[in-house]
Amino acid sequence: GVLANMTYEEVCQYRLINRDGTASDEPVHTFREMLEAAKDSVFIVVDVKEGAITTQMANIVNELGMMDEVMWYFPKSEQDGVKAMFNKYPKAILMPYSSTKDYLVTLHGKYNPLYIFHSDLAKIETDATFRPQFEKYNMVCYANTLNAPDEQMMTGDMSYLERMRNQNIRFIQSDYGEHVVMWLNKFNQHFVPTESPADLSPMTQDVNPKKIIKTISNGQILLHVNGKTYNLLGVAK
Repeated sequence: GVLANMTYEEVCQYRLINRDGTASDEPVHTFREMLEAAKDSVFIVVDVKEGAITTQMANIVNELGMMDEVMWYFPKSEQDGVKAMFNKYPKAILMPYSSTKDYLVTLHGKYNPLYIFHSDLAKIETDATFRPQFEKYNMVCYANTLNAPDEQMMTGDMSYLERMRNQNIRFIQSDYGEHVVMWLNKFNQHFVPTESPADLSPMTQDVNPKKIIKTISNGQILLHVNGKTYNLLGVAK
C-alpha cells in the first residue's frame, strides 16, 4: 500500500525483509529510533523526498545533538522545504543536486556554507567548466556507481571508478562498497588520515564517542581522535 495513507499502527504491523526476500523480525522504525541507534557511530545521509517535513525531521536531529552527524541530500524540487530548515538550522550539512556548473554557482550563493554536492559523472565529463568550479569552491563532489556501473565493476572492469577519480569525485556511493574500498586502497585514498598515515588504529578500536571531536574544514569532515586527525571525505589539501 501507500505509506502516506497508513496510520502508524498499521505501519508497525509490517516487517522488513531480508536480502533473500524472507520476512525478518525487524519492524519499520521511526526516524527518531533510527537516529538514536546511529548516534555517535554511523553518519546518516537523509534523502529528502518531502521537503515540507524537513524542518520537523531536523528538529529531532537537533534535539538529539546530531547536526554534525547527518547530511541532507535534496533535489531541486524539494529545495524550498530544505531552505526553510536551513534558515532555522544553519549548521545543517546540506548536499544539493546539481547537474551544471551554473546551478552550482547558484546553490553556493544560496546555501552558505556549502561543503558537498551530488552530481553525475557524465555531466561533469561533458562540461569542462564544472570541475574547476567545484574545485574553486573546495567542495566535495558526491556521485554513485549504482546499476550498470556497479555491475560493470563486479566483472573486474574498474574504468568507471577511474573516470570518477579523474574528475575528483571524492564521495562514492555503491551497492558494492567493499570493492570500491579495495580499489581506492591501491591509491591510498580511502579514509586517508591527515596525520600519521601508517597508523589508523584509533579508528578501528573502541573509542569513547565523547572524546571524538568533529569539525568541518575546507569541504572536509574531520574526526579528531586521540591527538590525531582523520579525514572522512578525501585527502585534505
